[in-house]
Amino acid sequence: LFEAHDPGLVQKCMGGKEWSLEVSVNLDPFDCYVLGYCITQSRQTWNLILTGCSIDEECIKMLMMVENGRAFDNIKTIYIDENEELGDKGAIVLGKMLRENTVLKTLGLRHCGLGSKGLSEVCSALEVNTTLTSLDLPKNDFDEQSMAISLGKLLQKNKGLTSLLLGHCRLGPEGLCEVYNALGVNTTLTSLDVSMNRMMSDDR
Repeated sequence: LFEAHDPGLVQKCMGGKEWSLEVSVNLDPFDCYVLGYCITQSRQTWNLILTGCSIDEECIKMLMMVENGRAFDNIKTIYIDENEELGDKGAIVLGKMLRENTVLKTLGLRHCGLGSKGLSEVCSALEVNTTLTSLDLPKNDFDEQSMAISLGKLLQKNKGLTSLLLGHCRLGPEGLCEVYNALGVNTTLTSLDVSMNRMMSDDR
C-alpha cells in the first residue's frame, strides 16, 4: 500500500472500520513512517499496541512526520510499553504532540526509560490537553522531587485524565503528599495506582 502511493487504494483496503494493531517485532524509523502513512491515509480510528518494538525518539518523529503529525489525529489508543529506547527524548517529542492532539485517549509508557525531563514535558503538555483520559507510567526511573512537582502541577491543572498509573515509579512520601494534595482540587481523576512505591520514609 505504501509503495503504491495511492491514498484511494489505502482507503479502499483499510477504510470503513476501527482498526486494532498489535506489533511484536522490532520497528525501525522507516517502518514507523510506513505505519504512519497507512494510518493517515486510511482516515480511520486506530488502536495500537507497540510493546517491546524498540521504539525510540526517531521512530516517534517518523510517525509524526507524515503530513505534519496527522497520524496521531487517527490514533485513539497507543501503548508504547517496554521500549526503554524511547527515553526522555522520545517523551519530549510525544509532549509536543500532546499539546495539539484532540483525539488520543490512552497513552501507555510503561518501562520506557523515562526520566524527570521526559515526565516534565508530558505533564506540562497535559496541563492544556483535555482529551487524554488514561496515562500509564509504571516502571520508569523518575527523580522523586522532580516527579512530585510535575505530577502536582498536572493534577491541579488537567481537566481530562480519569486514570493515572504510577506503580514502581520510585514515588516516596514527599511525592505521595504532593499527589494527594493536588487531588484536593482535581475534579476528573477517578482511578490512581501508586502501588509498589516507597510509602513511608526510610527512618520508619
